[in-house]
Amino acid sequence: ATTNATTLIVDRDEAFGWNLTAKMRKILSSWICDIKEIDPTESPTTPTIALVSGDEKPVKETAERIKKLSLPDVQVFLFPSIRYYPMWYFELRRIEVNKGTGLKALREYLGIEKSETLAIGDFINDVPMFMEAGIRATVANAHENVLKIADYVSKYSCDNDAVADIIENLILRRV
Repeated sequence: ATTNATTLIVDRDEAFGWNLTAKMRKILSSWICDIKEIDPTESPTTPTIALVSGDEKPVKETAERIKKLSLPDVQVFLFPSIRYYPMWYFELRRIEVNKGTGLKALREYLGIEKSETLAIGDFINDVPMFMEAGIRATVANAHENVLKIADYVSKYSCDNDAVADIIENLILRRV
């Protein structure tokens, strides 16, 4: 079955997608650079992440079809966009690939202690990163599960200077 939702597959340093509207390309390009448009039957890489985004109905329909496959080594996230609502996301990641494993690998590579790290996140896919950080900070409009485990919650949203507030209060005022 086909869907009108935008679909991306991402591997370390490459991103491929189809059904990329100008609006979706602009939104997704703010955090994924150089998306190469491909035919949906192509698979130029073994992705670490697959992302489906678009209107609620086609994204949920795609998620339901994928969930029926019962993929044991895959994490599944289905959620509305906080920033671009009414857009929805359906994200699939290999179990071993998440923001937490990324932060841990970076810490180990740089020789940085966990207590010396600050993680800023707003959604449930940020929880593994929070578990690998010394300090966990979030924005006012974060998902409730993230708010519960944050050490610091900015009074600002992700669209209104929350990151600046977090850096000012957790880093600059301590220097």
